[in-house]
Amino acid sequence: MGHLNRVPQPPGIINVKFYGYGLANIKNGYELNATTYKGFTLVDHTKRIVFLTHGFISASTMLNDLKDALLEHAKWDNYHEVGTVILVDWRAGAFFRNYNPLQMWDNYRSAAVNTQLVGSEIAYMIGQFAKHLAIDSEQFYLIGHSLGGQASSFAARYVQRDYGIKIGRITGLDAAWPCFEGFNGSHLTREDANFVDGIHTNIRKANSYSLVDLNGHFGFREPYAHIDFYPAMGEWQPKCLPIFDVECSHIAAIDYYTYLLSNSICDMWGFKSPNDTKETDSVVGYYADRVDKTITGVRYAFPTSKPPYCNCSSFCLKYKPPYIPEFI
Repeated sequence: MGHLNRVPQPPGIINVKFYGYGLANIKNGYELNATTYKGFTLVDHTKRIVFLTHGFISASTMLNDLKDALLEHAKWDNYHEVGTVILVDWRAGAFFRNYNPLQMWDNYRSAAVNTQLVGSEIAYMIGQFAKHLAIDSEQFYLIGHSLGGQASSFAARYVQRDYGIKIGRITGLDAAWPCFEGFNGSHLTREDANFVDGIHTNIRKANSYSLVDLNGHFGFREPYAHIDFYPAMGEWQPKCLPIFDVECSHIAAIDYYTYLLSNSICDMWGFKSPNDTKETDSVVGYYADRVDKTITGVRYAFPTSKPPYCNCSSFCLKYKPPYIPEFI
């Protein structure tokens, strides 16, 4: 992040907090501390551990529904069962409470740089888990929205550097582009985990790399993952009114992941071409890594305007891939 010519705010100001949740306490979290090992005994080290990280002008509560969906889903899914979900809260460093519209860009640049420190604290937590709970690296799954996606990238890199561990999976939920895209080494890539998927719902306009002008879009435009999904071409999402496009479409990535996980009616399929929907080889969301992992590249999806944002018409009944279990 040297291109921004600033350093992260002090840890005491960013004040990263970790709150753990399990099947027995979906609604009531417990605080985790990697220095004192507080809460470590409550972590289910036999199953998948998911870290959820929020973005700019936000807090961990933004991801409560996704946390609930992951744990409720785990009650009946034994293939990739989630045992613990950890909400990473860095609201002070993300300017949730002291946001000033007149200083938006200065605040945003500070928050963007702060993702490095947030990532380092996530990495330290993961390192202590691996050391004291003997957790396999494949069990770690990082999901980040907007700046949270970039914080997850830093976390994965620090884990590799400091502990020799490679994260099992990272999902970028409309990972942020301002201050990241176009600056190699600063953003989420497929090298950060064994499997990386990206869901792009509010991509920046072509040829726009301005650090001081969002240009109406927050999301990363270029593909960066093993597989990158572009619902509605990654731009205006059907669930959003045009006047509210920016915020609504940016958050749509969270909504899609959450609703697709919460329902068993239909899935959001990935297609190689936006003009050819005859065959599908991938699926958006939690099950993206259950389909053949050798499938890579850009995929297009076609969400509906209302939850669960997908429909099981005669098409999906006919083309539903045989390698995806019927209960999905």
